[in-house]
Amino acid sequence: MNVRLLVMAATLFASLSLSGPGHANDEDGECQNPSTQVQMNECAAIEAHTADVELSVAFNRARDHLAVIEENTPKEWKGVQAALLSAQRAWITYRDEHCRAQGLRFGGGSILPLIVNACLAQLTRERTRQLKELAEEG
Repeated sequence: MNVRLLVMAATLFASLSLSGPGHANDEDGECQNPSTQVQMNECAAIEAHTADVELSVAFNRARDHLAVIEENTPKEWKGVQAALLSAQRAWITYRDEHCRAQGLRFGGGSILPLIVNACLAQLTRERTRQLKELAEEG
């Protein structure tokens, strides 16, 4: 089980390292080549936070885009903004619990923050892409 855990963590961390702009918050450059579990955990937390900021921007753009559409929608079909907000709240609950389960399935330990934050970053980036499509940003 330890080998499986290490392979999963390495795979998750590698995908984060290649995922893009998350390193902007890495003041010491340690996320370019982290050498300790603590550094890997911190870098994964930075990636998750960066993905969350990008998600907020995409959500606001999608909400604003849908508001314009809703202005020209017949009264009986209004509600797209409320639906988006409801969907986003449900998605956040799903994301958080899914990633918590991902981490806990390994029984905790020092790798738990890496597993959870890598999961959060991955799912958040996927949701950001969905919101960009909804706002017709591609």
